[in-house]
Amino acid sequence: MPADEPTQFIPPLPPTAVVGGPGGPGGPGGPVGPGGPGRPYGNDPNRALIWIVLGLIVVLLVLVVALLLTRKTHHGATPPPASTTSTTSTTSTTSTSTTTTEAPTTTSTSTTTEAPTTTSEATTSTMLTSAGNRAPTPGEQAALLAAGNADYPSYQVSLIRISDSDQTWAAVQYQPQTTDEQAFSEVRHLVGSTWESVDKGTAQVDCTPDVPPNVQADFADILGTCP
Repeated sequence: MPADEPTQFIPPLPPTAVVGGPGGPGGPGGPVGPGGPGRPYGNDPNRALIWIVLGLIVVLLVLVVALLLTRKTHHGATPPPASTTSTTSTTSTTSTSTTTTEAPTTTSTSTTTEAPTTTSEATTSTMLTSAGNRAPTPGEQAALLAAGNADYPSYQVSLIRISDSDQTWAAVQYQPQTTDEQAFSEVRHLVGSTWESVDKGTAQVDCTPDVPPNVQADFADILGTCP
């Protein structure tokens, strides 16, 4: 080796290193020693916490977005027509066309041609057309029977006739209820509501000035003719 050539300082290598030849091309490096024991990936607590926080943030964002979309849907959606239940207050204006077809008031003026009330008052009319008598009405008969029974309790009324010309005069005949008494006739006159006795006897009982001539003529067939 020449004397003036500088010497190279080669640092000491670790005991396991293999030193190559001087100046030669660099050979392959020595084998890499085994690395130290690494930490398992899944067991890093800081990294797991970061993922949890990120997951919570994502969930929160999703919830916020969903809430915003919901509110927007509620506000943006055209609200249904306010239950326009169109209660078209058809206020039963059922046009009650009260076609009051008024019937023509046929004011039939009922010409009640009242028959002239011939109040032929029994005014002892002396102008006779025909003399006669009639049977009593139920009211007249009841009154005359009551009067006869009251005045002659031992006699029974056998005949009652009413004057045609003057209805306030009556001829009454009586029959005895015993054989020792005699039948007789009577003329009664209605005064107010009482049939008063005017005359009585067995013959010509109406031939008295108290009995009007027309009444005498009416009872001629019953009581006989007056002279």
